[in-house]
Order: sequence, then C-alpha cells, then structure tokens
Amino acid sequence: MIAIAEALKVNSAVTKIDVSDNEIGGFKDGPLSPFKSTPEGPAALAEALKVNTTVQWVSVKDSRIGDEGKRALGQALLANHRSSIAAFDCDEWTIGLSTTSLDVSGKRLTSCDGILLAGVLKSNTSITTVRKRQLPFSRPKI
Repeated sequence: MIAIAEALKVNSAVTKIDVSDNEIGGFKDGPLSPFKSTPEGPAALAEALKVNTTVQWVSVKDSRIGDEGKRALGQALLANHRSSIAAFDCDEWTIGLSTTSLDVSGKRLTSCDGILLAGVLKSNTSITTVRKRQLPFSRPKI
C-alpha cells in the first residue's frame, strides 16, 4: 500500500482507488491468528490523498482501517483544498458519485467517522440530505 500511495501523490490519471478487502489497516500472521492493527497503510493513503487532485472515488470497505485510519483519511481530505473525492465506500456508509441522500441513523459512528464523512462531503455536489438520528457520535477506539 505504501508504494501505491507514493505513486498516487504524483499520478494525474487515476480517478478510482479500490482497496476493499485488503486489510490495509493491519494483518494476520495466519488464518487462525488474531488481527494486528497497523496504521501505516491508512496513513500512507491519507498522505497521498492530501495532495492528489484527480481521485474521485475511494473504497476502503472491509479493509479494517479503524478509527485512526478514518481520522487520517478525513483530515487529509479536509486539508486538500483541491480534492476531487466526492464518492467514498466504507463499512459504515457509501456515497456514490450520484448519491443525493445519506441516512446514517442508527449507525454507531465515532467522531472519526464524522471527520471522514466531512472530508468527503466537502467535495461532493450531489448530496442534498444527510440524516443522523438517535445515536450520537461516540468516542473513537484509538
């Protein structure tokens, strides 16, 4: 992931990044061993997205990026004033390029989910409604 992220810093052709089902947020030593969280993959992707201006869609679904990874990605998107990312797919929600409404009611989102969501919404021009009812944002597990 780190090498790909480095390339994305200067690439001006890639518009979609799909790292779903890749466990970029950690690894297992074997099929029966516990998952070991590592922040290097999500942090490298975040650094790339902080400067990339052509990527429009990112999927990290089932990649185990965790709260630390969500925070890093969200902060990177918020810091990149020329970001084109308007679509994002993660375990908690999905925003497509033409999505007009997002309902995250009843989801147990952390403040890190909120940061990531804000980073995506910053460049999204199709969402007209965001709904978050009942459960408040909780503290991240970092």
